[in-house]
Amino acid sequence: MQKYKKLLWILSLLILVLPACRKDQQNPTNLVIQVVDDYGNPQSGASVTLYQTQYDYNNNINVYASAFTDQNGNATFNNINAIIYFYYIDRSNDCLNNNFTTYYTPSLSTGVTNNYPVVVNETGFITFNNNSPSGSSYQISINNVYYQTLNAGYTIKDIAEPTGTYTIVVTQVGGTNTETFYPVVTACGTVVVNFP
Repeated sequence: MQKYKKLLWILSLLILVLPACRKDQQNPTNLVIQVVDDYGNPQSGASVTLYQTQYDYNNNINVYASAFTDQNGNATFNNINAIIYFYYIDRSNDCLNNNFTTYYTPSLSTGVTNNYPVVVNETGFITFNNNSPSGSSYQISINNVYYQTLNAGYTIKDIAEPTGTYTIVVTQVGGTNTETFYPVVTACGTVVVNFP
């Protein structure tokens, strides 16, 4: 009986100790998103929000995790699943975001720290007002790309665009009137384009 107690005690000890000695245990999967500007400068203080699906990202629901970037521009997420993540980056005090760059990671590698750099831009806004007294609609092109047709008396408000100078052409539908504008979009600023 004494032998069985001793054997049982040794087996119990092995059951408790051996799992901790396993050398093939999986390392955690981590993600570091490094936020940089167009010149590669790290951007601290930006909010990085992760979503597990594009639907959640598109609808801003079911946030998986969020973090702020440190002085090196890094937002770190530890012990996460090795999947594709969708993310939104925002630093609202200067309208810095990833609206015009990438918004999802590649599929993460399991058991390692995945480093993923993201370029962010400062953005501002453009508002269009069709003030046509004749009731004419106008087609709007931004930098030689058709954007939308705007009916008389209507407004398109706060279209987010990266900072910079734009060429905007508005052309009367079924008419001959064309106007060209060259607004400068500044960070967090709003440019109003009134026509005709």
